[in-house]
Amino acid sequence: MTEIREEYFELWLEDGVVKYRYHKGIIIDMEMAEKLVQYRLKLIEGKTYPGFVDARETVYIYNGAKKYLASDIGFIGTSAVAILIKSHVQKILGNTFILLKPAKIPVKLFTEEDKALQWLEDYK
Repeated sequence: MTEIREEYFELWLEDGVVKYRYHKGIIIDMEMAEKLVQYRLKLIEGKTYPGFVDARETVYIYNGAKKYLASDIGFIGTSAVAILIKSHVQKILGNTFILLKPAKIPVKLFTEEDKALQWLEDYK
């Protein structure tokens, strides 16, 4: 398993899913979003995979970074994205963003990891 560890996140390919884990207390800015996409593209080597994002410890994501990650560039090589969250506030904000800026691929929020990974099975 190839794993990329950065100061703010970890990224790896496991069981046909690209998995992301943000470190505790992270605020995602544009620089971090661009770096994440760059590393993911290197990891997937031109192939397409579903993505699992563990965002439970994320404090905030700047609007520009959010738009970049949800753009055509942000979704290159991604068939679907399951985002793991922990709070009701995250769910409200995330669902509002998804409704206002629908993605070209399926994106769904989850509070349980096993349900998120099961949902991604259809996109492998």
